[in-house]
Amino acid sequence: MHVQPGMRCASFDGDGDRIVYFYKTKDGKFSLLDGDKIATLFASFLSDLVKSSGLKLNLGLVQTAYANGSSTNYITEIMKVPVACVPTGVKHLHHKAGDFDIGVYFEANGHGTVLFSDAAQKLILMQASNNSLDENSRHASVQLATTMNMINQ
Repeated sequence: MHVQPGMRCASFDGDGDRIVYFYKTKDGKFSLLDGDKIATLFASFLSDLVKSSGLKLNLGLVQTAYANGSSTNYITEIMKVPVACVPTGVKHLHHKAGDFDIGVYFEANGHGTVLFSDAAQKLILMQASNNSLDENSRHASVQLATTMNMINQ
C-alpha cells in the first residue's frame, strides 16, 4: 500500500500487543504517533464527549517522567485535564488510571489504554439509553458508550 500525505494509518506492532498509528505529512515525511500524542488525542476526544454529555465524570491522564513536557503543559493548561505522574511501567500507569472515573494512559512507546470505572460505565450506559435527554447530550453519551465498548481495558 502506498501511503499518501494526509492518510491516517494503523498497524499492529511485531508481537501484536499494540497498534501503531502513523501518517505522511503534506511534504511527504513519515510521522509516527508516540504515546504522548495518542494519550492526548484520546483525552481530548473523551473530554469533549464528557462535556457534551453533561455527565460529571473525573477524567484524568497518567504519564511517566519520560513524557514530553510540552504534552503535559498542553494537557493541563489548554485542555484543562488533570495529569498524574507515576514511575515508569504499565503496572504503575494502569494502577493510577484507576483513580479516575476515566483514566487515560500510554507509555511513550504506545503501550496503553483507557480505563472506565464501574460507576462511570453504569452512568454512561444509563445516560446513553435516556431518550428524554436533549439530542446533543444523548449523542455524546452514546458515543462515550460506544468508545467504552471498543476499548480493551
